[in-house]
Amino acid sequence: PKQEMFISELKEKMPQTIFIGVGGSFDVYMGGVRRAPKWWADHNLEGVYRAFWEPRKRLGGVLSDVTFLIKLWLGKY
Repeated sequence: PKQEMFISELKEKMPQTIFIGVGGSFDVYMGGVRRAPKWWADHNLEGVYRAFWEPRKRLGGVLSDVTFLIKLWLGKY
């Protein structure tokens, strides 16, 4: 959730600005990570595909995302 927290901070300082999170797009574009096969992409499952091939990297992110969403829902952010 680093990207989301960073955007949240900047939104307060720059309210007239549009922010767009790009996720793993840069990794794919720069060639560091392969894109998921077409079927996975067509069914919006690229994140699951990456989690399968990079479990240590992705599952830690998933856990922190879930924590972030729970805190957001509870009003802690």
